Amino acid sequence: MNKSWKFLVPMLLVLTPVSASAGLFDDLTSITKKIKGDSDGGGSGSSSGSSTSNDADAIATSNSTINFICYVRPSKSIYAKLGKPDTALITKDFGKDEAALTVMLKQPPQEGLPYLTALGQYQQAFDTEEVTELFGNFVKSPNTRDLGIMASTMNYSSFDKKKKIIAADARFAYGLVHLFFRNEGGNRALGDKLIKEAAKKNQYGARFVEGMRWAHGYGRDINLKNAVSWMRPAYELSSKRDGDLAQIIEDEFFQLVLDPNYQNRQLYVDLMQAAEEQRQSLQQQIAQNSKNVSNATLFRAQVYNLTITRAQLLIELAEITNAGVDIEKYKTVLAMLSNQADPSIVTVSELIVITDTFQNTLEAELKNVKNMEATAMPKIQALFSRTENYVGDAYAVGVAYGLTSLMSGTMELLNKDALKLAVEIGVMRTKACGVRQGIIDFSSRTNVELQATNVPVNNNILAPRKKKSR
Repeated sequence: MNKSWKFLVPMLLVLTPVSASAGLFDDLTSITKKIKGDSDGGGSGSSSGSSTSNDADAIATSNSTINFICYVRPSKSIYAKLGKPDTALITKDFGKDEAALTVMLKQPPQEGLPYLTALGQYQQAFDTEEVTELFGNFVKSPNTRDLGIMASTMNYSSFDKKKKIIAADARFAYGLVHLFFRNEGGNRALGDKLIKEAAKKNQYGARFVEGMRWAHGYGRDINLKNAVSWMRPAYELSSKRDGDLAQIIEDEFFQLVLDPNYQNRQLYVDLMQAAEEQRQSLQQQIAQNSKNVSNATLFRAQVYNLTITRAQLLIELAEITNAGVDIEKYKTVLAMLSNQADPSIVTVSELIVITDTFQNTLEAELKNVKNMEATAMPKIQALFSRTENYVGDAYAVGVAYGLTSLMSGTMELLNKDALKLAVEIGVMRTKACGVRQGIIDFSSRTNVELQATNVPVNNNILAPRKKKSR
């Protein structure tokens, strides 16, 4: 797409030269470090690490980070502040009855958007804890109840300031769902309209999305003045927030204002002076980073390896429990597919299909197993710990793919190979959690007692930002 730039009206900036210059310099330095990987990553799970129980709820919630990834426990106090499910509205908006809508939500879309490859990209994009939890629960387990709550909550009519903010959050959330499922029944025009309306109410994530659209020409004619105007409120909030999305918003905003075609770029450059060299390095790093992270082959290898890990866990579980599945047949097929240094997309797809089938068969057969020998207990515990590690790895790959898509603004989703990978990456976390939950359910039905683990999971894939004040 050719960029055509219009003359931009200079914006009014209220800046204190010394403090603003320092802040911008720190921002670019931290961004450069982040992309080079110089900063420390962090974040670990926490659990008791010592309790033993065959109570499914106790085990499922024993590790706070794994619980965050896999377990949905609606907070009654949070939900009490939201609207009641409006089933009539969502069935009308999506043009499906509730049963068909449920089926649609269980299937990942076959085509993403450059700025929306997965709903989980925007879990940190809300201004209220109520909608943050509502949207997070929907992402973990898409369902008509939570979707109906979004629909009713966005239509709050109140003079109460907090309810207005909740309504704007819900409007953004409901708009995202329509865009995400736009080819499966969602209303793209409605999604666009809702997100723009939320942005006009200064909703954090919506301001960012609108800025991205104007910056990259996603359904808009590229206009950097508009992009900066829409995104600036989100950028100002991002400096006060933690998490990967806040970092991405900061990165994107600085790329906008430092773009040579942005008329007011010099205002920012003048404030940075000595940071010009860092800026050039940053631009080179971003360009190279975009090429690397959008490479389908890179994520193909990770999907391939994670699927093999899942297969090995399932085989071991089948062997320990003596479940009535044809392990040898699956092993034979797996051996043929898992010994390739550079597997094709066809190979990866075939591996995924047979592993999904084996997992479904095993889950059904495990229901017939009643009790285990004492010698099997340590093996199941070890398997459970490895499974929680696998859950963390699957989650990390999913988040990394979504975040790098936002950072690069890549259109590689038009590539069929990347599209297939995006679909699988979108459901890897669910499949990983399914293996874990299968073991938990098995323990709750039998004499198996699981010990809580303390597997660390990094919730922020990007390096932490330097704290700053403005």
